[in-house]
Amino acid sequence: MKKIIIALAIVAASMTALSCDKYDDGRPPKVVRELFADMFPDAKDVEWEVEMGYWKVSFETGTGASRVDSEAWYDEAGEWVRTETDRFPSSLPEEIKAIISSSEYASAMIDDVKYVQTPSEEYYQFELSVAGASIYINVYNDGRIIPAKFEW
Repeated sequence: MKKIIIALAIVAASMTALSCDKYDDGRPPKVVRELFADMFPDAKDVEWEVEMGYWKVSFETGTGASRVDSEAWYDEAGEWVRTETDRFPSSLPEEIKAIISSSEYASAMIDDVKYVQTPSEEYYQFELSVAGASIYINVYNDGRIIPAKFEW
């Protein structure tokens, strides 16, 4: 009888754990995982973590030379917040290259570039070395260059 009670307790505990939306193993709620899978069906090497109150997922798409590293951010309710995709400076659209080359940052060293998408806008975020200091700017297709803010 004692073995049956223990077995039932284990089954009940397992069912309770499986029915929860949050997992102790660092996985986000089911709604977040499902939205991510819909948005990025070809994602590989998926790693989840909580950062700044959001679920951040790091992942890869593509293979070989076309492999791309990205991060997507979701809130607790499962709403997509943003995606950041690493870009090589050589792969930037010509209009973005032209904006940078005709700006005050033309002589800056490009350290990193990310293509950022949010529900309301898209832009390229540059990390530049200027006189030995790192600065961050957002460059929009319409020619705007705005210092990057990391508020969210």
